[in-house]
Amino acid sequence: MAVPERPQRWVPLGEGLLLLEFADRPSPAVTEAIVRVRDRLLARPFPGLLELIPGYTTLGLLYDPEAVVAALGGASDGSGAEAADPAEAARRLAEASLNAGEDPAPDGRGDRSPPSAASGEAPRPAAEPVEIPVRYDGEDLEALAERTGLSREDIVRLHSGTIYTVYMIGFMPGFPYLGEVPEPLRVPRRSVPRTRVPAGAVGIAGAQTGIYPYESPGGWWIIGHTPVKMFDPAADPPVRLRIGDRVRFVPVE
Repeated sequence: MAVPERPQRWVPLGEGLLLLEFADRPSPAVTEAIVRVRDRLLARPFPGLLELIPGYTTLGLLYDPEAVVAALGGASDGSGAEAADPAEAARRLAEASLNAGEDPAPDGRGDRSPPSAASGEAPRPAAEPVEIPVRYDGEDLEALAERTGLSREDIVRLHSGTIYTVYMIGFMPGFPYLGEVPEPLRVPRRSVPRTRVPAGAVGIAGAQTGIYPYESPGGWWIIGHTPVKMFDPAADPPVRLRIGDRVRFVPVE
């Protein structure tokens, strides 16, 4: 599947929000495209840009309706026309930012304006995969071996032998949705969720793997545990992983 470098659709959602749609399903390539567009907009924020919210296959663009209309009315976008529709004004300003100059340098050097203070996340330089130590002692390891026909050793080898991409952070602060899990390990969520999954639990559901930052209910298959703290409100940034990061799990005793 070819992944476009720019959004396929610009969808207005209420007043002050544009949803940039890149694809129908998540993949590492889709996440790379979302991060690239986000970083270009962070490096060249246009007047009225308030916040950028990356998702599985989308990038949410929050803007000030009055500010974008005023900015486009006073700027030359080549058409000589003033956009009265805030969503159209925001789209044209965003496209102008995306078309201006070269991509920001991946090492942080080059022509780059300060990111918007409300963006929530500054562009991050390319880096080696983040290594997360895991004890593969999860309560679902035996059941997963039975269901997949794999040995415990095969499950550990496959899970730890893959470099994953952070697609998104949710459903609680710091929870990373990582893809893609090797095909032999893909199983649906548990039919009966657990009422208690401990903090640091590493789980699998479908084509994704994830880490529970806090104790909570959950329906993923738990195959291990990590001592790494995924969310710390006192840290800067508070999340251990961010969208677009690459992750490798390292087996430990």
